[in-house]
Amino acid sequence: MQDFTVEQSCVMAPCGWKAHYAVTKAVLEVNRNFYKSFHAKSIKGMNRLWLHSDYVKCIHPNGECLSGYESIMEHWRTIFSWNQRFEFDLQDERVRVFGNVAWVTLKESINSSPDLIMTTNVFELHHGHWYMVHHHSSLQLEGGNFDFGPFVN
Repeated sequence: MQDFTVEQSCVMAPCGWKAHYAVTKAVLEVNRNFYKSFHAKSIKGMNRLWLHSDYVKCIHPNGECLSGYESIMEHWRTIFSWNQRFEFDLQDERVRVFGNVAWVTLKESINSSPDLIMTTNVFELHHGHWYMVHHHSSLQLEGGNFDFGPFVN
């Protein structure tokens, strides 16, 4: 029960709870492998995790949106060439599986920074393996407040 979150309470497990639990754990493991590959600066690891497709997306906290497998891999090569360490503290990981699609929402802290990054990672099941198709991370606004200024009537 400790692995399931409040989001799981409304899930109908068509293949039974044991199967649903196994799939949820598998998605969580792939998600954690993403961060292990990031920490290790492993292009080989990222290559295994991302779906080789033109529709995959990666959005970093700076707002840059990358589209397509090749573009995303080139960007990881650039990031991994930086002389910077990447230590992650993952908090509040929540997994939701719906058929052949799953997503994980979580909060990241990088290199012990007090700034939290809100993240959504989306995965698709292909040939028995879960692949990342979307990574979106953005800084959590302090107190969750944002001045929408001219965008609000």
